[in-house]
Amino acid sequence: MPQALNLSGYLAQKKGEMNKVKSYYLKAISHQSDYVLAHYNVALLFDIYLQDIAKAIEHYQFYLAYSEQKDENTKNWLEALQVAMAANNL
Repeated sequence: MPQALNLSGYLAQKKGEMNKVKSYYLKAISHQSDYVLAHYNVALLFDIYLQDIAKAIEHYQFYLAYSEQKDENTKNWLEALQVAMAANNL
């Protein structure tokens, strides 16, 4: 159940177990590829904790493309990341 895996990732994050967090979120996505909340959570993980901006961008884009809600903050954040990557040739 992807929702349970997503919640397990959240709980692991509270404990600081980032490798487990990544595993749970990616398993949630592998079980339900269109589960936007897991895409958002793994994007945050890649962005803030793992500093893998390219992977973060990929998951932010998926989240924004398929989320039923408008999320201007994430859209603006994504645009800033893309500009920073382009400026740094990442």
